Amino acid sequence: MNIRRARSSDKNKVLNFCMNTFEWGDYIDRAWDNWISEPSSLLFVCETQLSSFISKSDLVGVIHILHCSNNSLWIEGLRINKPYRNNGFATALLNRSIDYGIKNNLNECCALVSQGNFASQKMLEKLGFLKLFTCTYYNIRLEKLGLTGKKLSPFANMRAIKLVIKTPQLADVAKIRRYLSDLNIIKIMDDRYFDSWRFYKFNMDYSNLVLLIKSNELLIVLNEDRIVGVVMIKTIVSQDSFDKKPTIQISYFNCIKRSLYLKVLYLLLEKYHNDDRFDNIQVFLPTFLGLRKFLSFKSIDYSDRFYLYAKKLKIFGTGCNIPVND
Repeated sequence: MNIRRARSSDKNKVLNFCMNTFEWGDYIDRAWDNWISEPSSLLFVCETQLSSFISKSDLVGVIHILHCSNNSLWIEGLRINKPYRNNGFATALLNRSIDYGIKNNLNECCALVSQGNFASQKMLEKLGFLKLFTCTYYNIRLEKLGLTGKKLSPFANMRAIKLVIKTPQLADVAKIRRYLSDLNIIKIMDDRYFDSWRFYKFNMDYSNLVLLIKSNELLIVLNEDRIVGVVMIKTIVSQDSFDKKPTIQISYFNCIKRSLYLKVLYLLLEKYHNDDRFDNIQVFLPTFLGLRKFLSFKSIDYSDRFYLYAKKLKIFGTGCNIPVND
């Protein structure tokens, strides 16, 4: 067994066993070029000798890791060619990734796993990963929210609640920081935000908040001029079609009270439902915020439940002595 950095020439060999990983296919073919060229990421492949009598080797697995700005390591894209599964290749690739994080003094490594992927859950837990939280991913079709001609939500009293969603100005940064520092606010999903299927710890530093405001990625929820919630959004432009409208990601939000989450979510859906610039909304939510409580079946284009796993990294190695050619 040998684990090494992937080369451009490995692409077709890897894609041969990464085409039908899920019911809908896979995303490795779309991510490969970015993964192999991204400065802060590493793409590893695992190869094995086909026979003790010949020197030719075969690629049997792949994994991608990203060195994140918050001093953590994100693990994704672990794939093993089906004939070679249950032979320790996946564990070897994960151990190689963990060792990279330890050698680079990173705080933790994280991975997102579907609720139905029992094999990956068992493997991560065996390697010392802990389940941080359970969340549900929703892809909501905005054009279908109003198909029935009824109100967006049966909670008619939500309109009477005096909550306003506002785009903050730079003058609001100090007020936002005071709100986020309040130990009484209810933070969900370990106070992490997601971006392109990766979770990161939310950074409330002054400079980061300024950057979010300047890039129009931050919203505040007000109740009579008092901040009661903070929302982070991202606009995702599809690369597949020039005429397709962008998607809105609700990447992060928290509220002063748990009871406000559903109300704020309702207002966000209403806000973007009335904005014809966007097609879809993508959001990860804790399980207690089930959107099916007030959205029609047709409104939800896709949903699935996931676990976020994390492993704290220590200063000593994992004892993995796999030969690696970087």
